[in-house]
Amino acid sequence: MVREKRIEEIKKYVADNGSVSLDELCEKFDISKNTVRRDVDGLVKAGALKKVYGGVSSVSSSLPESSYDARMALESDAKAQIARKAAEFIEDGDSVFVDSGSTTGRIVDYLHDKKNVTVVTNNLDFIMKAVPLNNLKVIVFSGILDRDIMAFTGIDDQTARMLRNFNFKKAFLSATGVTVEFGAMNSILSETAYKSTAVEWAKERYLLVDKTKFGSVTIKSFCRLEDIDCLITDAAPPEDISRAMKENGSRIIEVERQQAQ
Repeated sequence: MVREKRIEEIKKYVADNGSVSLDELCEKFDISKNTVRRDVDGLVKAGALKKVYGGVSSVSSSLPESSYDARMALESDAKAQIARKAAEFIEDGDSVFVDSGSTTGRIVDYLHDKKNVTVVTNNLDFIMKAVPLNNLKVIVFSGILDRDIMAFTGIDDQTARMLRNFNFKKAFLSATGVTVEFGAMNSILSETAYKSTAVEWAKERYLLVDKTKFGSVTIKSFCRLEDIDCLITDAAPPEDISRAMKENGSRIIEVERQQAQ
């Protein structure tokens, strides 16, 4: 792709998405980190984009940075690699559940080549990015939009029970804390019933967390470690978590973090 055309497409892509990580631009335009940095620096100097932690955003956006935007920027490279690995477990024809969260929401970035995948989700970030992807059928279950987490949260337990209307084989879950004692936890009470139902209903359960979640204790547990079939993370978990999961036959995958170029 001619550089001038690529730069214009990068500018449009960022404008359409609000803010993106450098890794996402590398993936989208099939270019190296050095190349994307040069392109982005030129757009920043021209006033077309502004730098944010871990990536860039459009200067035309009038919306203030939300707490979700801030979480998206934290451990951005690690989250991208975790999402990429998770997407490898989604096969053509699969029906899956994708949880809310800044890591799970990135799975959609790596599903462009999958065929006939049905996704049940309350993750608004995932939903918006999936709009142009005709290979994905997206089923959204009802709730109240929580802009802090960019997801629809439950009105009551009946909303969570709606998940039982859908047969999904795999569930891709997020957590705000993981310990041996309390298992996988979440800080948003209205989401807990969703997560617990997805864990119960799925045949395969994948937990996607970066290393900052290990040892953190938050308000509500939604499953035990033994309920998780596969943990995908960016660093080896503490020994007690690793031991407990391996004793239960669970798999731990540590992704390789991309090195800055």
